[in-house]
Amino acid sequence: MPSQMLSADIESSVKNLLSAALGSGIDVASLGLKDINEEGQLIFRPPCVRTRYVGGDYTRLHDNTHCNYDYAPMVEIWCVEEDLRSAEDQREASKRLLDRVKPIVAGARIVLSDDGKNSEPIILRKDFPFPQDIVGMVYILVVEVPGIAQFPGLFAGVPGSED
Repeated sequence: MPSQMLSADIESSVKNLLSAALGSGIDVASLGLKDINEEGQLIFRPPCVRTRYVGGDYTRLHDNTHCNYDYAPMVEIWCVEEDLRSAEDQREASKRLLDRVKPIVAGARIVLSDDGKNSEPIILRKDFPFPQDIVGMVYILVVEVPGIAQFPGLFAGVPGSED
């Protein structure tokens, strides 16, 4: 079966790519509960990189089964570095971490676990600052991991599947 471009697979593969390339000095993980305190605020322990799957767009390919799509899923990559000298130094340190991340993901192909094939090359879409009260400035890079998503159409043509 060709790849379905599974959402969890895409984020996990981007996270693994970053973890391998950045090494043990940077904490790379999915954005999760350990990044939120009891008051619901985002907290980070720099230096760290977090990934977050943010959805994607499907464009139907021209087949009569409606099971094949161009898929453009997006993953955010959050970059946080620490520099206690000043807020400006902290911002610059986080930007330098962002600049380390960009060449790692730009054009990279990730392995898709559902079929073992590679995605199309990753595309950088945008980056932007995100002010955060506790650690200062976080920089977020949005990447697209394009590919063809093909689904088996298990219920196509089955009586009663129209419901």
